[in-house]
Amino acid sequence: MKIRTIIIFFSLFIFYGQISAQRTVTLEQVIDLAAQHNFGLRIATNNRQVAQNNATWGNAGLLPRLDLNGNYNYGENSTKAEYAAIPPIETDAAWSRTYGGNIGASYVLFDGFRGQNTLKKAQSNFRLSDLAYRQEFENTMVNVIAAYYEWVRLQEDEKIAAERFAITKEQLRQTEGRQRYGQATEANRLTALTAYNTDSTALVRSRLTIRKAILNLNTLIGKKEINNEDIAQTELALRPDFDFEKLLEKAQQNNITLLQALNNISVADYDVKLARAARFPRINLSASYALNDQANELGFLLSNQNQGWDAGATATYNIYNGNQAATRIKNAKLALENQEIALEQTRFLVEQNLLNTWLDYENNKTLLAISENNVVIAKQSLDRTLRANRTGQASDLEVRDAQRVYTQAQNALLTTQLNVKLSEYEVLRIAGLLVEE
Repeated sequence: MKIRTIIIFFSLFIFYGQISAQRTVTLEQVIDLAAQHNFGLRIATNNRQVAQNNATWGNAGLLPRLDLNGNYNYGENSTKAEYAAIPPIETDAAWSRTYGGNIGASYVLFDGFRGQNTLKKAQSNFRLSDLAYRQEFENTMVNVIAAYYEWVRLQEDEKIAAERFAITKEQLRQTEGRQRYGQATEANRLTALTAYNTDSTALVRSRLTIRKAILNLNTLIGKKEINNEDIAQTELALRPDFDFEKLLEKAQQNNITLLQALNNISVADYDVKLARAARFPRINLSASYALNDQANELGFLLSNQNQGWDAGATATYNIYNGNQAATRIKNAKLALENQEIALEQTRFLVEQNLLNTWLDYENNKTLLAISENNVVIAKQSLDRTLRANRTGQASDLEVRDAQRVYTQAQNALLTTQLNVKLSEYEVLRIAGLLVEE
């Protein structure tokens, strides 16, 4: 008796310890965690920084270049020289030394506005990288939201499986009781036992599936932040009805792929201007200051030193290069035209995608009302069948069938609820409002 009391005590201790360790995790918390730790987002952040580093005046060649050079040489050489009019010269180790240095500056005064357009193109590429980061963020959020609601679905599915198992367990108890009084056969008991084992197995499997869903969610987050004891927030608040025309207007202003298409046109336009730069002359300015010193132990010139500065300008103009410049301009214009066509296509596809997602959203809301009604009807049918089974007016198979219908109705309702939320977020994504949310 004492051992049984101790076991019950420790069982209750562990049970309440698990309850206290449980933590309700909201979707907002999961999104915040993914924003901090997701691997793809961290890479996209670095790529955006690289594009920002490239969009500078110096990188575009708009700033002067300044170089400092220096040199020093020392040597010792044996010399033997014979001349016609002077005595011969011979030495074993005559030294010589030279050193010097200069500082020079150069600046491209004009090159057909190549530097200015290079800078503007780099700035457009930075905007594209910023949009790429936002797109990566949106895709990550869509995946995280889908994984979170899958966790919610499996969590609710476990509750449904537990409820079904409780009913099956009670049916087995009642069947065994009736068998003792001769009101049920061994076949009835075996049928109830089979149902008990089946539902028990389903409950165990549902709990394992939840653990796998948590692993998947942690993978998307990029860090183990959610534990098996945590539970998801199961309240699915549906937002008020959207207005399709307003959403379409927002999509034309904020949709990521549309904004990327617009920026691609900007980049292609700068490529045309860069190709045209080859038709302009190039003017370079340069200036330098130099100091050089030379000393020799032996020779006609024993020392020499000079210093000073110089400045100049050079102009270059290409007269003919095999029509390469003309070809580059033509190709750049065709690339620009392609980007304009791509923009038109993107506008059309964004509107079509929004409409398709909108139809899914409206259809899921209609199905939601039907599913809610089906659950009420199936529950009433199950309760009535259970009462009839207790009085012998309904068989165990009829109870099992009513259980199956009720479980299917519950699962259908849960799936529909989640589909409404997922289509809701997809509408927001296409409209370019997901990040704002």
